[in-house]
Amino acid sequence: MLIIQTTFMGRGQIRPEWRDKQKLLIRKRIQIFKKFTLKSLLGQTDKNFLHWICFRQEDVKNLDVQALKRYLDGIGYNYVFTFNKQPYWDDRGDNGDLKQRVSKDLGLLRGFIKEKVYMTVLDSDDCFQRKMVETIKKQKFIKNGALIVKNGYCLKMGRVYEWLPANNPPFYTLMFSREEFTDPKEYLKRWGSFRSHEDIPKINKTRKLPDNLYLVVMHETNRSTKNPKRRTHPYLGKMINKEILKEFTIT
Repeated sequence: MLIIQTTFMGRGQIRPEWRDKQKLLIRKRIQIFKKFTLKSLLGQTDKNFLHWICFRQEDVKNLDVQALKRYLDGIGYNYVFTFNKQPYWDDRGDNGDLKQRVSKDLGLLRGFIKEKVYMTVLDSDDCFQRKMVETIKKQKFIKNGALIVKNGYCLKMGRVYEWLPANNPPFYTLMFSREEFTDPKEYLKRWGSFRSHEDIPKINKTRKLPDNLYLVVMHETNRSTKNPKRRTHPYLGKMINKEILKEFTIT
């Protein structure tokens, strides 16, 4: 089965300028998620996947999070919320209780898992090209295997550019046996020496998928691409025709 994993809140530390406005931050990120990420997933040619969406414990009673849950229920979306932060190593946060948090999450997910798992990571503000799910699921299972995508696109201030990262970007899929995924010890062992998405090709048997299967969305609340009006990002390539956005079903 395919699980798309999204860490909404609970990765790294809140940027200082948002520390006193966390409720507004969650609201803005949910708006971006619904406008871009969710639309791209609803437009997939293969919609048979489970979306695992991760928050922090303090987000359980957040009204915007509750409203998002009602919205997803209303459209019949196949998802599960957990409230134990990012379920793998956080290179910008506290990992001291990682095993305990993962144990709670996997306890909730165990009932969904009947077969091998392809776990693909997607940030809450990025998009998949409409055949991404189909493409991932066609790949043959490999023990200790991973799928990676190198280059993609970026949406900045309404314009589309090539996105040409110097290292492995945060768009990857890990392959788990059912036993590895459902046992916290084996699950974390499968992640191995992972500390960042850049490590994926170093510690897994990787297979590269075609380029241009993802779209990075630049906006002010993103740590890596903040201040899109003023900043030229080193990964930006040439500008391309906006017609490509139809491939992500967000127009």
